[in-house]
Amino acid sequence: MGKFNIPQAALGLTSVAFLLGFFFGGKNLIFATKVLLSAGVVAAVVCAVFWRQTNWKTWGMLGSLLVFSGLTVYFDNESFIKWRPTVINAVLCIGLAVMYYSKTMPFKYLFAKHLELDLPDSVWLRQNIIWMIYFFISGLINTALVVFNISNEGWVIYKTIIGPILATLFSVIMIANLYRESKRHREAAEKSKNLEG
Repeated sequence: MGKFNIPQAALGLTSVAFLLGFFFGGKNLIFATKVLLSAGVVAAVVCAVFWRQTNWKTWGMLGSLLVFSGLTVYFDNESFIKWRPTVINAVLCIGLAVMYYSKTMPFKYLFAKHLELDLPDSVWLRQNIIWMIYFFISGLINTALVVFNISNEGWVIYKTIIGPILATLFSVIMIANLYRESKRHREAAEKSKNLEG
């Protein structure tokens, strides 16, 4: 069992604080963002204390949270916090595209050893494309919600509940698919070895 990641948990709790701040603060998005900013500062302190557990992804998400929530509060304009998911998804999408063309396989680094998956590099590179498409669609959905001026309540529910559920389901499906691919690859390798023997 992996070690409990305290900074990651602290970052996750900022979303809970945002959700509670919104629904218990009169559904005021600016107030909820102030709660989010405060929670983000606390999370930053936690990350600094547990810096050995804090990876670049956590720092990146925390940094974007502080920047966009800070701009929202400073300018008293909720547009900044609403556009944050679109910007994050765009950055992730572009990053994965660059990694694909540079033959960098982040998902192999994340999953191969921990899940004991034996897969060729072509499969891991394909994960870049699949997740790139996922992040593109996620960013597109958030953009549509903002552009078509969906209610703040609808946006918050999508951002803090529906979005994470969809991300979790997609992750589970992709991991299950990797297990299936790994099993198929092992069986093909064993069959080839038996034929050669």
